[in-house]
Amino acid sequence: MKKIFLMLAMVGVCDSFAQDTIQVDVNDKARVTVTAQDRESLKKLKDVNFNKVIKGAISKIDTTFSYKEEKERRTLILFGTDFDSPDADGLINIGLEKKGSEKENKRKAIQTGWIVDLGLNNYLQENGSFPDANNQPYRLQSANSAYVGVGKMWYFRIGNEKSPVWVRTGIMADWYNFRFVPQNYMTLDSTGSNITFSNYNQDFGRRLTKSKLVVPYIQIPLMVKFSVPVSDKVKLKAGIGGYVAIRTGGRTKLNIGEEKIREKDSYYLNTWRYGLEGNIGINDFILFAKYDLNPLFAEGRGPKLNPISFGIRL
Repeated sequence: MKKIFLMLAMVGVCDSFAQDTIQVDVNDKARVTVTAQDRESLKKLKDVNFNKVIKGAISKIDTTFSYKEEKERRTLILFGTDFDSPDADGLINIGLEKKGSEKENKRKAIQTGWIVDLGLNNYLQENGSFPDANNQPYRLQSANSAYVGVGKMWYFRIGNEKSPVWVRTGIMADWYNFRFVPQNYMTLDSTGSNITFSNYNQDFGRRLTKSKLVVPYIQIPLMVKFSVPVSDKVKLKAGIGGYVAIRTGGRTKLNIGEEKIREKDSYYLNTWRYGLEGNIGINDFILFAKYDLNPLFAEGRGPKLNPISFGIRL
């Protein structure tokens, strides 16, 4: 701290002032600024006891302030109006202002964060319609077919610090849950070479209370995002892009009364999945939609169904 005051005093005795402000960069994280009413007052800085000034000022502000806050990249700013007194009795205010280093400012162009997607699943048939349209055996209970995704994201700003354009990528774990309508279930046919859907009650004379297919993935998204200020407190956000994912498993769940049957299998599910994603929202309220461009099952092994998911991002 003594180094600061020495630097200020040295500046104060110079004859080359062309303004009424002195700014001293202590290091790349802090700056001390002293302002006066006029140039003459500023010249009198050499007579100011800055140790006494700052000690007195700090005692009057929030007691949580300390010199340790320099670690949080705070800048101490002194506002002076009359330096006639050696102790600068004319000090009228003291404030705090953040000032990051050039390196830290650059870091702001790269941000990280977690996202959680909660939504619903369905899929579209080859003709672009939902299976409910023609009462297919693989139709779903949409309200119970949940989509869940959790991921760590990296955001890269494109352009200067005021640019609203960002690129987002990361890694995400997500799960498709396809809940079939009552009594319908999915299994392999008798040869084990194809996927088939049938009615469990008709096949076995027992009623299902739950039947679903769960498919987990590891996904890598790539999106262009826009964050446009509408007002001081409102930002309109939107994004468009795509994703690629690799399947990490597959299982069916059947509940027959109190009995629960869990079976793991690849079920000729495609190993890779890729698609398009879009989202839009205000501030932290974001809606998303995802559509797989490739079908859920391998070619010729099951119905051609392209999953679609939509919901809210937390």
